[in-house]
Amino acid sequence: MDSVVFRLGEKAPDIVREVCLERGWEEYREDECEEDGGWNLWWKTQGFTSSEYQTCRPWQRLNHFPKSSSITKKDGLARNLRRMKTSYGATMFDFFPQTFILPNEYKKFVAEFSKQEGDQQSNYWICKPTEQSCGRGIFIFQDLRDLSYHCSVVVQKYIIKPFLISGYKFDLRLYVIVKSFHPFQLYIYHEGIVRFSTERFDMSKLNNRFSHLTNTTINKTGPQYSAEKESIGFGCKWTLSQLRVYLQKLNIGDRMLWHSITTIVILTLLSQVQDIPDDTSNCFEMFGFDILIDENLKPWLLEVNSSPALCKDCSQDDIVKRPLLNDILEILNFSEVDLRRGGVKENGVTKKKRYMKCHAPKNFHKPLFSKHVLQQSSKTSLNISAGGIESDLKTESKLREKGSLFQKNDEKERKSFQRCQMACSKVRYLSNKKRQSSSKEFLTASMDNWNDLVKLTSEKGNSKEEEEVPLEDFSKKEVSDCSKLVNDTRKDEKEQSSLSQEAEDEKEESLKSCLVEDEVVMKVPTDLSSLEQNRVEKSCCLCVHCYKSDMSFINSMKTFDNAPCHSRSTYSGHSSLPFSSKVPKKLVSHKKATSDTLKPRIGNCILVFPFNAATLKASQGKLDQKIVIAEIRKMLRAISREIKLSSSYASNNSKTLDDLSTPFWGYRSSLNSFYATLQLKIYQKTK
Repeated sequence: MDSVVFRLGEKAPDIVREVCLERGWEEYREDECEEDGGWNLWWKTQGFTSSEYQTCRPWQRLNHFPKSSSITKKDGLARNLRRMKTSYGATMFDFFPQTFILPNEYKKFVAEFSKQEGDQQSNYWICKPTEQSCGRGIFIFQDLRDLSYHCSVVVQKYIIKPFLISGYKFDLRLYVIVKSFHPFQLYIYHEGIVRFSTERFDMSKLNNRFSHLTNTTINKTGPQYSAEKESIGFGCKWTLSQLRVYLQKLNIGDRMLWHSITTIVILTLLSQVQDIPDDTSNCFEMFGFDILIDENLKPWLLEVNSSPALCKDCSQDDIVKRPLLNDILEILNFSEVDLRRGGVKENGVTKKKRYMKCHAPKNFHKPLFSKHVLQQSSKTSLNISAGGIESDLKTESKLREKGSLFQKNDEKERKSFQRCQMACSKVRYLSNKKRQSSSKEFLTASMDNWNDLVKLTSEKGNSKEEEEVPLEDFSKKEVSDCSKLVNDTRKDEKEQSSLSQEAEDEKEESLKSCLVEDEVVMKVPTDLSSLEQNRVEKSCCLCVHCYKSDMSFINSMKTFDNAPCHSRSTYSGHSSLPFSSKVPKKLVSHKKATSDTLKPRIGNCILVFPFNAATLKASQGKLDQKIVIAEIRKMLRAISREIKLSSSYASNNSKTLDDLSTPFWGYRSSLNSFYATLQLKIYQKTK
């Protein structure tokens, strides 16, 4: 079996290479590899260029989404959350400190600063450069004369009463994985890093960076970094589990704290969903959320990082980050088809094919045919994907037995081949002329296969009448063409020798798998004339990537059962075909974002969105932010009531300690059965 090939950017962390090699993956060498498509995963610290997104092939994954920097830059985060606060109210978005972007909002800041100047005890502000990281350029001030900057900065209200452990300030670095923005699927890693300052918190020493800043890059250079600190120990890091144990020892109830942080993560990422393009099914991203907890156990969002540090400074880093990377790579779920990287497997060896690229239309639309209807046997299968048209092993061997397929003077031998090869020849002919292949060839081939299914059904003595599923927008001319091809094919079949019993069995098995898959039963039309009432939009065309061989294309359309994406994503279930016609509800089964494909837990990555049936429905198509925020409000109110009831019960009875090994991210309470339902469905499928 082929292995995954990973590609690393110049500044990619060493631990990424180590984890990939431990999994048996191979590293892509820029100087040795001539094939641009010969890799599966590209991991970069910085973002990708537009051309890199556009040339990404279906079997490849990128570790950043386009336009995801709208929340990873300090000024962009402030704008996004301010906009959401204006639209949906301050109650839900009060987790971000009051922020001004300078120099553009300097006058507004001065007015606010003067308003609070009378209260000298709380009028503290922190200044952060928008383009810097690792604590560079950050300072705290109380006097407006101390504010000086030479670049774009944000000025935030400083939280003067943080939660302290033995007098030391700390914040949380949480790892959030977005599997998809369309539909929105969000996971939080179970473990995290607690980052401490290395000197005790002191508001009288605003210039002491080791007292007020928790960035590891700063504190590991401090004089007290190697010293043993009370309750904290050596260094400046804990794991999140250590913090939970500490809070439990102090009898501090932290259930509402984690629900509140879950809300912060969802709402923050919700603010940028509309900025992410639809055609990003080849992308994923890990964000680093920095959360500060105040003395009232209220969480505050400090910033969001697009490439959180994965360096190993201490044992806590290795405990958290190595399993984290393994779980993220598990989420990518590479298939065997992905590992071929556009090649075809023969005798256990993957053979690469010459790749010819066609330009794809910008606007893609929903698929016209369902995967259930178009699935055929391997003997007559036709596989199409955005990355290229693949032929399976049996089709290739059949071609070798038949010899030359497209001899101009041998009309009789041309007719003796299967109908799928006729359609395929048209695609190859068009691709050689550098033209786009119209949808007519695909419609014709698929109608042939439909008719074949009906014929097989009648031959096997199936007496049940199949329900007709009309296709919308068919012209009479195109229907006539389809009917003509069906009649010609029937005449050709009479000239051919009878199929072997083995071939009949294969077709019978294919028919069964086509008509029934999972719990969805698809019906095929028994009468082609029923299509005469409809019309296909003539302007709609399909643009494909072709290989120079006799190949087929329809069978892998079974993977195209979802919303629009561009051609590079149309592969292995990541996208859909670019048809503009509307799809009958009976014909297409949308499965990408349903509960059948959602997993409540992947390794130690915990699903936090969607969190109930309403948010699952709202995430289909264009995400409805209003519904999501309303559902979050309901969930928080219900959880708050549940916690109060359980607290009053615990005060009258012996208190039981929480199981720290169970998932605590997401709205996991006795009132939410959504996660349990997902788990039950997965269990039933695996039985």
